[in-house]
Parts: sequence; structure tokens; C-alpha cells
Amino acid sequence: MRRLPLSACLAVLGLVLLAGSPVSGQGQATAVVTTPQPGATVSGVVTIAGTAAAPRFLRYEVAFGYENDPTGTWFSLFASTTPVTEGPLAVWGTGDLTAGLYVLRVRVYTSEREYVETLVRGIRVRSAAAPGPTESGATPGAPTPAEPPTRTPTPTATAPLIALPPAPMPSATPETGRGAGQGSPVEAGLSAQVVQTAFGAGVQLTFAIFSLLGVYLGLRAALLAWWRRRPQR
Repeated sequence: MRRLPLSACLAVLGLVLLAGSPVSGQGQATAVVTTPQPGATVSGVVTIAGTAAAPRFLRYEVAFGYENDPTGTWFSLFASTTPVTEGPLAVWGTGDLTAGLYVLRVRVYTSEREYVETLVRGIRVRSAAAPGPTESGATPGAPTPAEPPTRTPTPTATAPLIALPPAPMPSATPETGRGAGQGSPVEAGLSAQVVQTAFGAGVQLTFAIFSLLGVYLGLRAALLAWWRRRPQR
């Protein structure tokens, strides 16, 4: 019995491995984006359309990232286990994104580790705040400055109303004051005179009391001095 050469055995083994490898199936997977195109300018809600299919299809994922991002960070948009052929793949809301360049990525998985992908680069997102200058242009044309002239005549109309023709009204006020018990000028003078008289009487009374107290203290001191000087028996 003749043995096969080592090279022939290796060739047969390679054919077997290639026949059982899923790479050939992976080569038939399709990941295509028809819209938006590279370099397109988008804003608001963007529909991403294309094809994501494969004979051994597992799922597809759509993500976006910043153009030329050194960190390679991707933000997932949508994932589905249903293949799509020339239809909408995902919806991309760009309203909250900063204006700039972005890149889209579509991956079609044939297994957990095998996939094909396509990148759409140079997509420029336009900020939703761009139409702001139209609002600022409308601001100077607003008729707001016309309102102050209409307000100026109103104070002039109120001024004659404040002229107060009923000047005799204050005369009614003192009458009610008298009824409430307020004194007349004569009564006020009398009350002041009474206060002055009472004050004078109080001063005189105080002076008399202090005088008597002084006399008492003087007599007491004289008696004590006499008592000390009297001859002792």
C-alpha cells in the first residue's frame, strides 16, 4: 500500500477547511448605504436607506461617530434581525448634534464575530440654530417703539384730573376732627398754661421740701456738736 506524500495530505486538509469555513458566506453579505451620500449636508431627521442582507444573515447595526475621532467612539442608532434590501435602514435625528462632520457605519453580521461593514464619511450636520439671523432681522422691524408715544399723552390726561378743584375739602377734615375730640387753639393755650402753672407749683414745692430738709440737717448737726462739747460730769 502506497502512502500519499505529505504535500498532498496538506492540500486535501486545506480544501476541507476552506469548504467548511464561513468566510465564503461572509463574502456574499451586503452592506450598502444609498442615502445619505458621502459629503452630504443634512439637518433634522435623516432617513438612512440602503441594503443590509446576507445568505447567513444574523443582524445588522447602524451607528454614527465624529469624523476623524481619535478615540473611535461610535453611537448606536438602530439594530435589527430583519434583513433590508434597498429600503430604510434607520432614522437619524440630528437636531441635538453639534454642527460638524460625521461618519455613518452599517454592519451586517453573519455570526457574532464575522461581519461586513460600510462607512459613509464626510456627512456635514447643519445646526438647527442656523435660521436664527432671520429672527434677529425681524426684531428691528417690530413696532414696539411706536407704543411709547401713545403712552405719553395718557399722563397729560391724568394731570388735569389731579388738579383737585374741590379745595374746600380740607375744611371738612377739621370739623370731623373737632367732633372726634380734637381741641381748638384756645383750648390748647389753656392746657399749656395749666401745665406751666402746675410745673411752677411743683418746682416751688420741691424747693420748700429741700429747704426744710436743709434746716433739719443743720439743726441736727448743731445739736450733735453741742452734745459733744458739753462738759462731762
